[in-house]
Amino acid sequence: MSPAPDLEDLVRSWNEYLLAEYTQTSREAYLKGLRRYREWLSTRGSNLATARSSDVRAWREHLRANYAAQTVNLWLSTVLRISDRRAQRADS
Repeated sequence: MSPAPDLEDLVRSWNEYLLAEYTQTSREAYLKGLRRYREWLSTRGSNLATARSSDVRAWREHLRANYAAQTVNLWLSTVLRISDRRAQRADS
């Protein structure tokens, strides 16, 4: 199952934000985190449209067990920002 079209718009707007605010290296790192999260969700039978806060917490623990703290923080910040933007859209 693929994410809802408005969610793809959200990801696209996140990418546009990164283009405007960050260097290419930083953008690539943030987008890698988002891509890895989406892949991880897929292995759990979920996606960005259906992900819950419990998924974010489980992913954080997965990252902590497998990556350096800097990577965990960077990738987690990406997911939290996307989640916040998703919640803001749902409220409006």
